[in-house]
Amino acid sequence: MHLDYLTLSCWKQEFNQRLPARIQQIVQVSPLAIGMECYAGERFYLQFSAEPRQPHVLVVPEKARRGVETSPPFVLQMKKLLKGALLTQVSQPPWERILRFHFQQGQETYTLVAELMGRYSNLILLDSGEIILESLKRLTRRLNRFREVLPKRPYQLPPVPAHHLPPEEIDWDYLLARREEGQSLAKLLSGSLLAVSPTLGREIGARSGSEATPQRLEDAFLQVFSCGCQPSLGYDEVNRLVAFAPYPLQQCARSEPAESMNAAILAYQQHGEAMDAYGEARGQVTALLNDALARTRNTIEQMRAQSVSQIQIDRLRENGQLLLTYQFMIEKGMTELTVSDYDDNPRTIVIDPHLSPSENAQAYFTRYDKAQRANEGLPQRLAHEEKTLQWLEQLASDVLVANSRPEIDAVFNALVEGGWVKKERRQRLSQGGPLRVEAGEWLIWVGRSALQNEQVTFKMAAPEDLWLHVHDLPGAHVIIKSGGREVPPAVLAHAARLAAYYSPARKSGGGVQVDVTRRKFVRSIPGAIRGLVTYRESDSLWVEDAQSLE
Repeated sequence: MHLDYLTLSCWKQEFNQRLPARIQQIVQVSPLAIGMECYAGERFYLQFSAEPRQPHVLVVPEKARRGVETSPPFVLQMKKLLKGALLTQVSQPPWERILRFHFQQGQETYTLVAELMGRYSNLILLDSGEIILESLKRLTRRLNRFREVLPKRPYQLPPVPAHHLPPEEIDWDYLLARREEGQSLAKLLSGSLLAVSPTLGREIGARSGSEATPQRLEDAFLQVFSCGCQPSLGYDEVNRLVAFAPYPLQQCARSEPAESMNAAILAYQQHGEAMDAYGEARGQVTALLNDALARTRNTIEQMRAQSVSQIQIDRLRENGQLLLTYQFMIEKGMTELTVSDYDDNPRTIVIDPHLSPSENAQAYFTRYDKAQRANEGLPQRLAHEEKTLQWLEQLASDVLVANSRPEIDAVFNALVEGGWVKKERRQRLSQGGPLRVEAGEWLIWVGRSALQNEQVTFKMAAPEDLWLHVHDLPGAHVIIKSGGREVPPAVLAHAARLAAYYSPARKSGGGVQVDVTRRKFVRSIPGAIRGLVTYRESDSLWVEDAQSLE
């Protein structure tokens, strides 16, 4: 589902006509979805979702129901600050898949930012100074090296994808000159321009014709962007709903106008759920995963908050020693003592006036011993939780791209093995095996779950076989049975497309980097859960469209 800049712009225009509206109720529908009951002369229901498969903001026909037992800090903050507030306007940054919802609560103003970008989707609450109050997904530098999304940090827009330009800066002659042999216009456009999704890229390509010139391409682009808001649904040759857009869909066999952009997206979502034969099973496993991810992230944050530096711990011992050294200076009723420390710097030590100098010193020694014991085990426990988080993120990737019931069941069984599923819900189900792909005389194996990845990499691959994996993302381990032979570029490109296709990048659209190395350079992470590896001496390939195997 492609929510691009034009689609969100059309939805924003429609929704602003409903405002202002008073927020009467806020509920958490699922771990990654929030519902709002609004009133503007009549009640309507607004739903925000940061689900990777279908991120959205929509007016839904039914009142949202609470779907989780315990609300996280983000939802509690939303209820505290926004319940009873007036939603006054929705705005959108240029060329971004982001909507900003502006609220007025008395003299205070707040902004809810909905970043609707596939697996990077998030909901972030800001104060009037653009400082983050809370977010649905907290992102530290450890999880996202480009920016932090944490309370008390200034809000920053997501980084611009590499090699993407805003439409007003594009040189159409240069763009076509960069087109590789066999590359479709849709891939070229969505991989080069901000605000152009694969759906929009296909539409521009369809309108510019099979032999597009720079002028025809520019004319088609301007034609689409000047359509205004004309919500449409696109159908294929057998009358299946395959697309929605804020313009007539010439790329489809048949295009029909929709009542509104909101109605078009809802219709497409409902059709997609009906077409997904494994939707219910996928949803159940995803809910379990989201709960496990939220619990693990919360544990990590708590551990980091409890972490105390060794300098602070040693200071407790030094305080006790200094109190014994200078006890002759302590007078009855004193609550603090200032003396010179071991570096000849002044230090003020808090003391309990009801205890003797030696008892005060002993209290510091006791605190030192306790802090030292706690700190000794904390790094190991934190490392274990971080490895668990990596494993859960890998499982989330597995269920996101699963194409069969055994693949979904494999993720469920992995959660069972990890102790994340209650005993009464446990069951053993068929897990299937790795995907076998033949490319001429070459054999390729694809792992589509954490268990299959381990099998492919460490049981089915020889040391000199080629190993592929998307860069910096969870996803499939792909092996080319090469035995050290030189692999033809076409076979290598096909294996890279398989690695991209069976990764979260497939659902978010666009291109992705795929790393390639020999199997002998891949190592499992000591103490980590199956499927997590490190590797070295890798080269990189670029896959233009992770949604296609062609």
